[in-house]
Amino acid sequence: MTAARNALLAVSLIVAFFGAIRCTGEPTEAVAMQDVAAEVEALAVEAAQLQADLELMVRQHCDRIHGSRAQVLRVAGEGHLVCRRRGEVM
Repeated sequence: MTAARNALLAVSLIVAFFGAIRCTGEPTEAVAMQDVAAEVEALAVEAAQLQADLELMVRQHCDRIHGSRAQVLRVAGEGHLVCRRRGEVM
C-alpha cells in the first residue's frame, strides 16, 4: 500500500509540475509572433524618428550655409538629401 501511495504521489507531483509549466511556461507561438510584430513596429517607429531627426539636422545645416535662400531637396529614387541655394542650377 505504501508503494502505491508513493507512486500516486509521484505521478500527481509530476502532473502538477508539468501543469504549472504549461500555465506559466513559454509563450505560445501566437504570443511569440505578436511580440515579434510589436518589436518590428517599434523599430519602424524609431527608424522614422531617426529619419526625421536627420532631415531636421540637414535643414538646419543648409540654413546656416545658405541662409534664407537654403533649399533641401530629396533625390528621387535614392532618398538622399541635397542642400543647395535656391535659384542656382545644379
